[in-house]
Amino acid sequence: MLAPAANPALKAQFVIAATPDLYRHGVFQGGALRESLMVNWLEGQGSSDRLEDLKAHRLLDPWWDSVRPITSVESVEVPVLHLGG
Repeated sequence: MLAPAANPALKAQFVIAATPDLYRHGVFQGGALRESLMVNWLEGQGSSDRLEDLKAHRLLDPWWDSVRPITSVESVEVPVLHLGG
């Protein structure tokens, strides 16, 4: 998710289980809030206070732009090795 706005010092990325669109693939898969997954993930990140932000942005809007690198993939200028499952 950092590559589109990367610092010029970034030379490569090793990404584990990332999504190109957190809104569609992670938080609101199929339009439904994946609340159990999000609560656990946010708690693990020390960001449980962000759950209300997610709920306030149930519809895709500009708030999500920073976590949807699929919309700016053409600006990625470094190689990426993505490990997923």
